[in-house]
Amino acid sequence: MFNWENGQIIEQAYVVINNEKHYIVPAKYQGNTPMSAANLKKMQQELLKDTWLSSQKSRLDITEDTEKGAIVTIPVYYKVGANVLDVYLKRERLIICTGSDETTGSYLEVGTADSISNQIKLTSDWKLEVGDYLEFVVRGEWSNDTSN
Repeated sequence: MFNWENGQIIEQAYVVINNEKHYIVPAKYQGNTPMSAANLKKMQQELLKDTWLSSQKSRLDITEDTEKGAIVTIPVYYKVGANVLDVYLKRERLIICTGSDETTGSYLEVGTADSISNQIKLTSDWKLEVGDYLEFVVRGEWSNDTSN
């Protein structure tokens, strides 16, 4: 979290013209939410509270070895490309693959951007083995239920 502090004016606003300071009148503000350290901290806390309250956590125990590059069905749904899925292997956070060669991370999200998925694809350079376990944190609540 950020440590918000109110600032102090140490000099009025000015412009320099021909090496001479010309003080200016700052803009006037109107509204019900003043920009203060207290308001920024409150906003930050509310955002964090909302994020963590709506997070889902789940675990998948690996009961058989997978091939390199395998698609793994996970016990939670997430929105593809929305940066809402964190994947951990034995409590170590895995990095999502960012390159086209599938070796710049550990996994890829399966599906088109903004679609809902419950699968990840392992990169082509590693696999899962019996005894491994994956943990997932998903921010938000996602479902593939299309009956609504």
